[in-house]
Amino acid sequence: MDDKNTEPKPVFTARKRFFRKRWFIIVAILVLLFFSGVIGGWWYITNKKTSPATKLTEAMAENVEKTLIDARKLDFAGSTDDAMALYDDAINKAENSYQKSILLTGKAASYFDDGNIDGALTIALEADAANQNDTVSYFIAQIYEKKGDNQKAVEYYQKAILFIDKSSPVADSDVQYFQSKIDELSVK
Repeated sequence: MDDKNTEPKPVFTARKRFFRKRWFIIVAILVLLFFSGVIGGWWYITNKKTSPATKLTEAMAENVEKTLIDARKLDFAGSTDDAMALYDDAINKAENSYQKSILLTGKAASYFDDGNIDGALTIALEADAANQNDTVSYFIAQIYEKKGDNQKAVEYYQKAILFIDKSSPVADSDVQYFQSKIDELSVK
């Protein structure tokens, strides 16, 4: 009976080795695929080329943003004439109506901050003519409200509601705010 217990079972051992090899091969292939994916993704991201049009658009947006920041710094430092000259130069070089509208709104905000309400309104109306959007309409409504022209302020608050991007996460709160301003000004 001892001979039976000590005798190895060659079929069972061979089958066990086969399963171990198979699992080892499967795991090795999975690890290889994982690292290939990581390296391939890294290579794709680092070597991704942007189109010249995208680079140009990004550069123009950076220029507009830089102009706004520089002009506001000049304005806050008391160099209002230099700030207006910077705005005018950038507005003349603007590539599209959207950029022109942003720059005109910045210039109007400088006039507004300096207390030149009529100048701010004139420039803001130019911005609205260049590109209508909720931000410009809201700013014009604020200017009319400051001037005491509640009827025009209500008109532009209503216009701002029409231009709100409904997919924006703050769209509902903007509509509520503009509507509350319309209700407040309609009572006066």
